[in-house]
Amino acid sequence: MRRRLFRTLDLPDKKLIAIDCGSVAISELYSTTERFLRDAEFRDTCNLVLAIPTDAAFADSPAFDHVQSVKQAAFENGFEGKVSWLLIHEPLVELAALKNLVTRQGGKWCASV
Repeated sequence: MRRRLFRTLDLPDKKLIAIDCGSVAISELYSTTERFLRDAEFRDTCNLVLAIPTDAAFADSPAFDHVQSVKQAAFENGFEGKVSWLLIHEPLVELAALKNLVTRQGGKWCASV
């Protein structure tokens, strides 16, 4: 997990907003990512981490398509250093570690539970 977060953690004064893309309500996923992409002031104060499940059910969901578009928009707009993503293979361990990191840093954890 740490290797994938190096880009986001290059600016440790920025709080993390981490989204569990597999469990968060689709409306919260849309609103949080759209705000991040459109609001320069918001981007200046935080970095975005997308926790992406690797299961087939997620790959067939509308959330997957939205996550792909966020990744593409970040690249096209030069935000790639402010947006990171983790492919989640072991949800219990990896999501708990990410949540712990975000909580310790005072960021925002977006998930259904």
